[in-house]
Amino acid sequence: MTVPRRALFLACVVAAPAAAENDYVPDPGFGTDGRTLVGSLGPVPDSATGIARDGNQYRLVGTTVSGSTSVSWARLDANGQAVLAFGNEGFFITGANAEAVIGTSLVDAQGRTLVATSNPAGVARFLATGNLDATFAGDGIWNPPDASVVYDIALGPADTLWVSKSSDIFANAEILQLSSDGVPTAYTTPDSGTFGFIPFGYGRFHPQPDGGFWWTVRAAAGTFDQVIARFTSAGTLDTGFSSDGFTRVSVPCLQGQLGRRYQSFTILPGGIAIVRGDYDAGSYLVAIYPDGTAGPARCEDTNGTIATTHEIAPRDATRFVAASFHCRADMACGALLRQYVVLPNGTIADDPLPDIDSATQVFATNDGSKPYALGNDVVVADGLPVLVGSANTSSTDAEFFAIRYYVARVFGDGFE
Repeated sequence: MTVPRRALFLACVVAAPAAAENDYVPDPGFGTDGRTLVGSLGPVPDSATGIARDGNQYRLVGTTVSGSTSVSWARLDANGQAVLAFGNEGFFITGANAEAVIGTSLVDAQGRTLVATSNPAGVARFLATGNLDATFAGDGIWNPPDASVVYDIALGPADTLWVSKSSDIFANAEILQLSSDGVPTAYTTPDSGTFGFIPFGYGRFHPQPDGGFWWTVRAAAGTFDQVIARFTSAGTLDTGFSSDGFTRVSVPCLQGQLGRRYQSFTILPGGIAIVRGDYDAGSYLVAIYPDGTAGPARCEDTNGTIATTHEIAPRDATRFVAASFHCRADMACGALLRQYVVLPNGTIADDPLPDIDSATQVFATNDGSKPYALGNDVVVADGLPVLVGSANTSSTDAEFFAIRYYVARVFGDGFE
């Protein structure tokens, strides 16, 4: 990656100064002054949103709520500009009468977009034109016959798809494989013979290059453990990881807590797995090493404020960024981007960069209502984080947003 800003500072670097509020700023080379707004999501700005890379472009997937509910998506080029040749100036309402699930969108080798859906639950596949792909499950959407909730999807071998589902947040978690035409081919249902306990709730994937996958899920009901497992492309536990193919990590802040539905999961380039999840009073983070050992869980109590964790993405072998949603005391709500670092002892610490609060920094409504921006997903492209979500531009309408950030202070612990 070439970042000309670095040259402006190299001659004068003598020591890293304290982080300043304007260090972490929208990249003016992306969109308009670092920001892009596209599409019309209707009057409900908290529509689920995900982002997927398509070569050097971006695909934003969300939900339009206007008259009826439908999956919608937008395409941006490498510079954050809407691809005007796609849909209506870069925005397309698919006609899939469902809601997109946060953080589940992906692009397969044929350039098709896949996304998990809710209300009703399922998996939808779209052509590059934005239309539903009728060669998948007959009409473009696969719906589980048992009314399960689909929590995540991942690409498998030979155009297959792994699906993580459960009939309820407190029910047994299951893994299903769909063929390339959307037909179930196999179940990998973890049970007492697989783990020695039955995991439950919201399972999340991280795909492996060989078609296998990592999977994380809450341990058996009544425990406060997180499970991390690695499966082969055949759907069996990979005993090359932690001898049994899985490990359990104690998360003390889950004790006595029901645990909310949301979890996110990523693998850093050096092999460290990061799990982030919600509990009743806040959120937690934990780092797991390739040998199955784990650092201490980090618990972040929100102290009664409205805050929800969403997706995470790797920056390098020890650092990652996280998208969140929070509301200030005056109920102006914003997308929050934070960066963390895994220390040598496995502890997860704040990276010394200021939080990005888009409620004040990025968005302002044009009719006097409170700013509202929901930060749902984040990717790191060429070393720079791109945060996406939905934001209101008035009290009656919301749009997709995408923001790319860089750190003006190129020395110290900032982005380079």
